[in-house]
Order: sequence, then structure tokens, then C-alpha cells
Amino acid sequence: MNKERIDELENLLLKSMTILLPRLKVHKEVLMDELYKISHYLKEIYTLTHNQEYIKHSLVHKLFVLYNMLQAESGYLPDSESERSSELIIRVLNEISDVISVEKRYL
Repeated sequence: MNKERIDELENLLLKSMTILLPRLKVHKEVLMDELYKISHYLKEIYTLTHNQEYIKHSLVHKLFVLYNMLQAESGYLPDSESERSSELIIRVLNEISDVISVEKRYL
């Protein structure tokens, strides 16, 4: 059950990333609905993987790409867009860190 649900969440995450990241990079626009979906997926992924010693490489790769793109592109957002989305971006960055953190795997 967990493996199938993690795979499903990974696919949903990829779909949301495919919508969010090009818009963020090219238009400097944060699609808040997609970012909320990503946050929701990350919370569930964290719950399902918290006590696992290993996470699939493909999932870690997607999270790595998402983290780096959000981190890099958030610095280039216009002030109005930054004010509107910075809190949610920080939350998503922290959720990604929680999922892939080695230290959190053993606590």
C-alpha cells in the first residue's frame, strides 16, 4: 500500500512541477494552487517515508530539482509576487528538507 501510494504521489508531484516550474522560471510567476498541491503531497510523502531508511532515487531527484528551482528562482521574483508567495515557498522548501533529510530518517 505505501509503495503504491508513494509512487502515485511522486507522479502527482511531477505533474504539479511540470506546471509550476516553467511558469516560475520564464514568467517569474508563482502558481499558488500548484504550490499548495505540492505542499499537500510533500506532507503525505513525509508521513509515508518518515521511518524508512531509503527513499526511491527518482523521488529524491524530483525533490532535489524542485528545491533548487524554488530556491534559485524565488530570488528573482518581483516584489509583489515575492510578498504574495514567499511564506508558502519557504514552507515547501522546509517540507522538502524534512523528506530528504538524513538526520530526520533516524529520529
